[in-house]
Amino acid sequence: MVHLLDADPDLADVLDREEREVARRHAVARARLIPRGPWSADREEEDEGTLGYLVLDGLLTREVRLGTRTATELLGAGDLLRPWPDGDAHAGEHVTWWCTRSSGSPSSTGA
Repeated sequence: MVHLLDADPDLADVLDREEREVARRHAVARARLIPRGPWSADREEEDEGTLGYLVLDGLLTREVRLGTRTATELLGAGDLLRPWPDGDAHAGEHVTWWCTRSSGSPSSTGA
């Protein structure tokens, strides 16, 4: 388990000391190590309350292909992501996730 405010203190920037202490106790998530290589962000593997991930360490890439065009997004420590398809997906869009640099510690946490 990871205390999110310890992992990324910037998340509590707008909180006063008392609010930060309360938030720290409640903002806890399960850490997950993503091995290097292709990653399938399967929604069924996650807890029902999982909203997304906070990358703690390592480097992920998200490649989106639509027709003949490809765009690549790099995500690293401190980045937030929701890897599951949503209602904004375009017909013919293909998304591939890669863990390009893993570490000995969890590289992301479900929040």
